[in-house]
Amino acid sequence: MFRRLALASRSLAALTGASEHRFAPIFIREYKVNADELRPGMLVEYDGKRMQVLSYKAAMMGRRPTSLHIEMRDTATGKVYPCRFMPDDKVERIQLEQQEYIFLYTEGQVAVIMHPDTFEQIEFDAGILGKQAPYILPDSKVQVQFYNGAVFSVEGPQYAYVTVEETADYSADKRGGYNETEKPAKLSNGRTINVPRFINRGQRIKIKVADESFVSRAEDDPKSGTNVNQ
Repeated sequence: MFRRLALASRSLAALTGASEHRFAPIFIREYKVNADELRPGMLVEYDGKRMQVLSYKAAMMGRRPTSLHIEMRDTATGKVYPCRFMPDDKVERIQLEQQEYIFLYTEGQVAVIMHPDTFEQIEFDAGILGKQAPYILPDSKVQVQFYNGAVFSVEGPQYAYVTVEETADYSADKRGGYNETEKPAKLSNGRTINVPRFINRGQRIKIKVADESFVSRAEDDPKSGTNVNQ
């Protein structure tokens, strides 16, 4: 239904003279955040450059991150830099104006969002979604930032609730000689992550979307019925 509305909105935009790329960057403020608060899509000031966070991976000791490996792209040159931080390192974040949109669908390399009031459709490169793409469901609300007249970043939920479709049973896991604390598990959205050995097929779990790390079983979280469910 939303796809039909979105297509109709494009005609409405043409009649009213609305533009899909009318958004100029509006810098709200700059402030320092811990490196472990960074997420793909964020804009930061680092090493004298205005950089966009592309990927985030934590090196773990148990369930605590010991260091962060973050890729960032220079918005001026497009060059990508690998960076390493400690979780409590301070980074200057640049916050752009955010607007709430409805995520519609992805088709090939194109993703589509819709303004909830005007029904105006905006297409953008699906690569902007990064690793969070499998966790953003159609018709869900997302926070969108615009830069130089185009979609700069799309921020979905910080946490997601997904079902484990395939993983070794706990008893089989012990016989198979897997890592003492974790084992691979295939999720209902097609992604494969590491989970604790006590997690079995069919269970719903909570994960942190930024680095796809296991947080808890969904049944242990009272908010599990109010967030993204798959």
